[in-house]
Amino acid sequence: GATAQIIMDKLKQDPKFLGINPKQVHKVYLLCGTNNIDQLLHVTPQNHSKFIANHQINGNKMEDAKRQIYDLISFILHWAESARVSIINILPRISSCRNMVINHLNS
Repeated sequence: GATAQIIMDKLKQDPKFLGINPKQVHKVYLLCGTNNIDQLLHVTPQNHSKFIANHQINGNKMEDAKRQIYDLISFILHWAESARVSIINILPRISSCRNMVINHLNS
C-alpha cells in the first residue's frame, strides 16, 4: 500500500495525470487510506487488538504521516486551484489500537 507521500510522488510522475489540464478539473476526491498505520505503532502485531496508551504511538512517525497528508492535500489544491477538493475521512480499522492511531491522524 501507498503512503500519502508515495501517492504524491506517483502523481508528479504519472504521464496521464500530467496530461490533465488542471483548469478543466472541477472536483477532486481524495481517498487516502491507512496503509502505513502499523509503522506508527510501538506494539507488536499480536497486540494490535488491544487498547494502547498514547506513549505507544511513534510521535515522530505520526507527525510525518500528518505532514505527508497535508502536503498531498496542498499539492492538489495548488495544482487545481479552482477545483473543489473533497477529502474522505480515513476509515477506521478493526483493531482498537489502529483506531486510536487513526483518531490521532483525523484530529
